[in-house]
Amino acid sequence: MQRTGKTIPYADCNAISPMTVMAMAEDFAAADIPFVDAGIIGRAPGVDSKTQFYATGAEAMRLKVLDDNGMAVTVLSDRIGDASALKMCFASINKGTNAIYATELIATARYGLGAELAQEIEGRAPAIWQAMNRAVPWLAADADRWTGEMEEIAATYDAVGMPDGFHRGAADLFRKLAATRWATKRAKRWTAPARWNKRLRSWPKPLGRIELPIRPQGDPIMRRLLFLPLVLVMSLPASAQEIGRVRQVVLDAYGTPKRRTGDRCMAARG
Repeated sequence: MQRTGKTIPYADCNAISPMTVMAMAEDFAAADIPFVDAGIIGRAPGVDSKTQFYATGAEAMRLKVLDDNGMAVTVLSDRIGDASALKMCFASINKGTNAIYATELIATARYGLGAELAQEIEGRAPAIWQAMNRAVPWLAADADRWTGEMEEIAATYDAVGMPDGFHRGAADLFRKLAATRWATKRAKRWTAPARWNKRLRSWPKPLGRIELPIRPQGDPIMRRLLFLPLVLVMSLPASAQEIGRVRQVVLDAYGTPKRRTGDRCMAARG
C-alpha cells in the first residue's frame, strides 16, 4: 500500500476486547489505513440463516458490501470498540455458560454424584439438560481457541468495573481441556461403542478396569452426557480415589454388564 499510494479498508472480526481493538485501530490510523471494528455472532451462513456482523467505526459502512450475501451487516456506531464489546458480552453468556456446565459435570463426577445430579437436572430443568447435551460433549475440540477469548472477555468486564474472575476461571478450564487427548481431534458424535472402545484404550493414565455394556440401556441423552465426566476426569489429573468414584458413578448409571453370547464389554487398562 505504501508503494502504490492506495489503501484498502481493514476490518478486524476477531473475538477480542474493545481495548485490544482500539489499540489496533490506532496503529492502522497511524498508517492512514481505514479500519473497521466488527463482531461476528452466530454460525456460518446456512440455507435459511445468515451470519450476523456488527460493525463500528467511521468506515463501518464499507462492510455493508457483504450484506445479503449470506450475512446480515448492522452498523452500530462510528465508535471503534462497540462491535467488539457487543461480541464479548454475547460470548460471555454463550460460551461462559458452557464452561459452567462442564465445570459442574466434572466436579460432580469427582464427588461421585454424577448420576444424582443428572437426574435432578433432567427432571427439574429439562431445557438446561438439553443445552448441556448439545454443547458440553464437544467443548474440548474448541477449547484451545476459546481460551484466549475468555481472557479477552475478562478484560472487557474489568474495563467497566465488573468482576472478571469467572471468565478467567473459564479460560483456565478451557486451557486444561485443550491439553487433553480428547482435544487432539475434532469432536464427533460418540454414539458408536467402537469409538468409546478406542478412546478408552488410548487414555494414558492407569484406569484399573472399567466395564460398560456395549449398548447401555436408558435415555440416550443421559447415556452420552453421563459418559462425558468419565472422559474429562480421566483426561485431567485425578487421584486413584477420584477415578474409582467416577468408575462407580458410570457403572451405577449404566448398570452392571451382563455377559451373554455375542455380548461384548469394553475394558480399559493403562
